[in-house]
Amino acid sequence: MYAPYVDIFRPDSFMAPHIERQTATFGTEVVPKLKRLLPAIEKRLRDRIVMK
Repeated sequence: MYAPYVDIFRPDSFMAPHIERQTATFGTEVVPKLKRLLPAIEKRLRDRIVMK
């Protein structure tokens, strides 16, 4: 429900592929593993700095 409205969404591993298919058009990055969440956030922040 929230996935289309956020930059990064962290579901459990089972639901991740299902949510990813539904949010592909919105640009939401689905991160299925907690250990990959911090790198995804850092990358998103770096990308925003470069774009400005």
